[in-house]
Amino acid sequence: ATVPNKMAATKTHNTFSDLQLFDRYINLLNKYSVPVIIFWTIVLGFGAWKGLAVLSATQLKFPPPPDSPAAAAEAALQNAFPVAANSLPIIVVLHRKDEKSIVGDDLQNYTLTFKARVLSWAKKNPLANPLLNHDNGIQGYYLLPLYDPGKDTSSKVPFVAGNTSSWTIITVDVLVQSLSTEANLLAHEIINVAHELGDSCFPEGNVDIMVTGQLVFGIEVVKGTEHDLIVMDGTAFPLALAVLAMILQAARLLIIPILSIIISILTAYLILWPIALHITVISFAPSVMMSAVIAMSIDYSLFLLSRYREELQNGQDSFSAIRNMMSTAGHTVLVSGSTLVICFLSLMFFPTALLRSTGLGCAIAIAVTILVNLTLTPACLLTFKGFFERSTDPSKLLDFLCCKKRRIDKTKLPGVQAESEYLINDPKGSSIQIEAIRKTLWYKLAKRVSTGYPILVTVVITGLAIPCALAAIDMRRTLSMTTFTPRESEGSIGFQDLGDQFGKGYLFSYYVIIEPKDPSESVFTDKFFNLTNQLIKDGQHNLMSLDNKTTFTSLTYISSGSKLNPKSRPFNEYISNNGEIHVKCYEDFFNLTSNCTNPDGWTKWNETILGNITSDVAYMCGLIGQHYSNNTGVPNALLMDISLTSDPFEEKGMEWLRSARDVAKNFMIRNPEYDVKIGGGAAVNVDIVDEVYEAFPMAIGVTAAFVLVWIGIAFRSVFIPIRAVYTLAITVVYVYGCSVFVYQDGIFNWMKFGGLSGADEAVVWIVPIMSFSVVVGLGLDYDVFLICRVYEYRQLGFSTSDSIRLGLAQTGPIITAAGMIMAIAFAGLLFSAETTLNELSFYLVFAVLFDTLVVRTLLVPAIMAILGDYNWWPAIVERKAHSGMIEGSL
Repeated sequence: ATVPNKMAATKTHNTFSDLQLFDRYINLLNKYSVPVIIFWTIVLGFGAWKGLAVLSATQLKFPPPPDSPAAAAEAALQNAFPVAANSLPIIVVLHRKDEKSIVGDDLQNYTLTFKARVLSWAKKNPLANPLLNHDNGIQGYYLLPLYDPGKDTSSKVPFVAGNTSSWTIITVDVLVQSLSTEANLLAHEIINVAHELGDSCFPEGNVDIMVTGQLVFGIEVVKGTEHDLIVMDGTAFPLALAVLAMILQAARLLIIPILSIIISILTAYLILWPIALHITVISFAPSVMMSAVIAMSIDYSLFLLSRYREELQNGQDSFSAIRNMMSTAGHTVLVSGSTLVICFLSLMFFPTALLRSTGLGCAIAIAVTILVNLTLTPACLLTFKGFFERSTDPSKLLDFLCCKKRRIDKTKLPGVQAESEYLINDPKGSSIQIEAIRKTLWYKLAKRVSTGYPILVTVVITGLAIPCALAAIDMRRTLSMTTFTPRESEGSIGFQDLGDQFGKGYLFSYYVIIEPKDPSESVFTDKFFNLTNQLIKDGQHNLMSLDNKTTFTSLTYISSGSKLNPKSRPFNEYISNNGEIHVKCYEDFFNLTSNCTNPDGWTKWNETILGNITSDVAYMCGLIGQHYSNNTGVPNALLMDISLTSDPFEEKGMEWLRSARDVAKNFMIRNPEYDVKIGGGAAVNVDIVDEVYEAFPMAIGVTAAFVLVWIGIAFRSVFIPIRAVYTLAITVVYVYGCSVFVYQDGIFNWMKFGGLSGADEAVVWIVPIMSFSVVVGLGLDYDVFLICRVYEYRQLGFSTSDSIRLGLAQTGPIITAAGMIMAIAFAGLLFSAETTLNELSFYLVFAVLFDTLVVRTLLVPAIMAILGDYNWWPAIVERKAHSGMIEGSL
């Protein structure tokens, strides 16, 4: 049962038969293998020294898309109110556990000592000192300007909440243009001081203290990333290596993927670090990069080393085995890896730094991983030939992964000729043991799928995708900031308490900037005040009509709930019955205080005016400098703060923003001489999401077109790329639909596991976008690996059906192992405390398992069997020298 070995001499015109390029590369690498190893050793040293610095250079703040309403609002705020534009509040939330009033001597002592400690620390640290506004940058119940709140506790004071006044807050405005190291140091000090004083000022221990704010979130995200690193290194990494060891059955070969992973991670971090110092890099990007490197590096090591081991056991010498490894598995790594890099780089075209930085970071990580695997791996194998070659000898393997001790029968290994087995040689000089392959379960499965039920398999898998597609269409998205921060962290809990007591929009309040188009026009006129109040509450279309519980902080109006109790003088001289503040109030304030510079004027203000107005008006007078702009010498811009009762990042809060923008547009139509801009809150996020999802269909189309062209050129076929796009689409639909079932419908809520919790009843908006490129790239990775092997057999002259069976039988175990390794690597993020990373982990784990166990194992062979020889059209198919011989001749 032998066939003349004429196939070895057959000249095939395809990329697999032309080994000249790989021969040159391997010869060059063989000559300089030691310098290559030294180079990567030096890079490893630099990476260990500076690479991890990228963790402290990341940010949690998202810049708005260019030319968006949020970008225009931020530009106006930066121009007219630079202090407000560059301020990030840190909020200390205090709660008395017995629900009694927290107002008293203990709180006063705590507040004043807290302010003194923070200012003292800042003065001792020159780099951090400019970040604090020493005049009124720290505010609290006992720090209210112009009046003693202890004499007016019945009014609605903005720093006390709860039915019994058991809640209070202290706010610290940190002046930062970016989340710098100094800002993080200041935030750390504020957190430490807040808790240290709690022990001394409230000795009974009856007050809970939480610190929250964007700077706090950033610190906690870094801690979360460090925790994720520990989880990945301590659990996912060893488990993935165990699967790799089981497949390779060579302990010494495990040294190479371990080195590749460490070098790739640190090198990618080292490259990203200077980039993060100049552009915004999102805080969870390093975690995603690390998962991608671990998964892909082990994946590529599996592709390369399994082929290396196979070539050695097929009788090749070490150099020839490495050459064939690079020409086959190396080619697969290069094609699929470059595809994944391009898929990640496609995120750079989205109008948000969040996606751009993640895409750039992952593209760098995958590019480095490819480079390490295609240089360091062969360099190590070439330099230490005997060391690694001996580890693949079946007679010396330790069967440490099996329950019973046994030796591998060399006659059952591919490439070892047996009397009853069908042996041929391919053009690379390797031998292929057909009979041994035919006896595998993978071959039998491929035969059953390709000849028995290909149409049924295709129809069933496609049909089950329909409910997933319907669920994906009904997907709800959440923009909540807490999805990016660790659950149960101090910042997240404090943020929740702050929202429950002071309004969910307190930390992320909206702002409205109103300014005359004529720069010489002052805002302190009756006309301007009246128009501003019309925007707030008059007419059919106003801001207050959108939510009557909204709190406005405006120089022109007092929100509902204030007590208007005039004393010795008629209050309507300064404020009307409906809460409108008159311009005369501020005119008298300016005249008496000489714009806050005359100390005697403050005394006159207290004596002559303060006693005749409410605490709210006095509070606004104290903050007047923060709510109007005098940059041009004329007060020509007014700032209004709006705090919603609803969460700005939930659907109700986002709808308020859209409606408020419509109100502003209508106002400007009626009053064309004024500009109104609305920002803050969820404005940036809403604009990002709107623009991203508007561009998403285009991104899908470009990716599909790229796959069609790239794969079409690689295989000189029309139907292979079309089939590839279809199967990739099936995977994406299943992943998106099942994510809705888990995180929106909450089908796993009964497990009480945070990583699969549907508590938000929505999917984090960024996950479907960011995972799309990864899912497509990984699916294409496995697809290329399978089709390359099928293509090899087809070029040897086997029929298409035989090639499909042989290809799946040879690659099925490796693809399944690769999927398991990938799933294990990404599953580590399911145990992260950040919801965004949990959902991203689910998307990727589900995608690789579904793709490797269903799509590549069942759907791809079924569709290829249906297409038959049309798979390769319009390429010229060689004569089927071995057609039918697998089943017939044998």
